[in-house]
Amino acid sequence: MWDIYIDGDNIPIDHYFNEIKDRVQSIIHPCDINQFSPIVYSQSNVIFKYTSARETNIRLCCCKTTNKNATDAQILYHTGISTQKGNRVIIVSNDKIFQEIENQDNVIVVTHNFAKGKQN
Repeated sequence: MWDIYIDGDNIPIDHYFNEIKDRVQSIIHPCDINQFSPIVYSQSNVIFKYTSARETNIRLCCCKTTNKNATDAQILYHTGISTQKGNRVIIVSNDKIFQEIENQDNVIVVTHNFAKGKQN
């Protein structure tokens, strides 16, 4: 079983759907990514932009506090619970703290480099 955790404070949801979801699919292949509902952890605003004919299941978990690193703490906590149950975890985040717990057996971290805007 796979659990997918998205750090909503540094990975916009649209970037996940448009640019990262296929990379996650390649990791969990041959499983169907649509059978997994990613969990978005956030302590700030989460924006969903309209995309024609997009259908997905997603869970949103808002932190109880806006203290610094509350989102990271939630992801670390739930990663521990998931791995204790025998699940494998994919964390989608650019925070370096998750690289410390990454291993190929049960925790995989997916990062994303945002393209710079065009300069005229």
